[in-house]
Amino acid sequence: MTTRDERVPPVSDKARLLIIDRYRALLQRARSPLLANPGVVAQMVDQMNSVLDAVPHVDLDAPVGVVRAPDESESVRLSVNIGVSRASAGVHPTESLRAATYIFEAAFPVLCGELARQGVAEPETTAGLRLNRAIMDRIAVASTAYVDYLLQKVHNSHLEERRRMGRELHDRAAPAVIVGLQSLDLHDVYRPDSPARAEAKLTDAREALAEALQVIRHLAAESRDAVGPHGLEKALERYLLTAPPDVDASLALTGDPASIPGAYAQELFLVLREATRNALVHARPSTLLITLDVGESALYGCVRDDGVGFDVDLARERRPGIGLMSMRERVALLGGTFTLASRPRAGTTVEVLVPLPGALR
Repeated sequence: MTTRDERVPPVSDKARLLIIDRYRALLQRARSPLLANPGVVAQMVDQMNSVLDAVPHVDLDAPVGVVRAPDESESVRLSVNIGVSRASAGVHPTESLRAATYIFEAAFPVLCGELARQGVAEPETTAGLRLNRAIMDRIAVASTAYVDYLLQKVHNSHLEERRRMGRELHDRAAPAVIVGLQSLDLHDVYRPDSPARAEAKLTDAREALAEALQVIRHLAAESRDAVGPHGLEKALERYLLTAPPDVDASLALTGDPASIPGAYAQELFLVLREATRNALVHARPSTLLITLDVGESALYGCVRDDGVGFDVDLARERRPGIGLMSMRERVALLGGTFTLASRPRAGTTVEVLVPLPGALR
């Protein structure tokens, strides 16, 4: 029988080259999107070599996630970098898990043959246990880094959202209130001798205070409990009430929103709300439609407006706004995909597709 601490010789260079060739072939056959980025491909080859380096040093009695390799710190750093880079690039974690299965599929038969030639007892068991543990240790480290990165980005988005609300109050609501109060004061000054000017100032005061009230209503709608007890549909309808009267804003719903898990409903609301807010503030639309389709395995959300639009390619060259990054990160944290399409004078469409828990991918 193979013991858990049996010594295993290092993997030969010849075996490594064969394994890496098999690995690339499996990824190509599966048309893995990871192959589209040369930097990611190099990173994947480095991870494969890290796994093969670790096989002779695996401690099967250690908890999963304890990386064992000749250069342990470098191996951990590589796994962390993979998790962070995949999260920042919006790569779904399923792709990383699939790539990990291809590592095992590529390496296992080659390692079995090599260990058999080297006289290791029960080469299949030895290769399978050690290879699986080396891969899982790195998946654990990379997955933790992936989630930590997204959680930190979402936390930063929350902070930035509170700062934005403060700026809205300071830059829009407060000046409007000041103008309103000054107009009321001038109304009192002009009223005895110039009733027409006094009436004009009263009109100015009404308009300024109405503007301040609109800003405050928007911020109140954004700061209250997002979904609450009445669900996602009511939360979206409530937010649409803050749209200007000259915008035809509506919600189209398919499926049962009550079946959406609470955490998913909350994050999806924040994404759709941000897309709606961007349209109302920046796009100057005449119509805006939120579409929500609740299926058995996935959620689809869309915000479409007929506003001024913009050049998406040009926007990518600049630093993206906090709101856009927040939407992408929230969707990525749910394991979904985020799509933005727009053209100047042709409106903007934001689409979100999020798999529900338990859905097969």
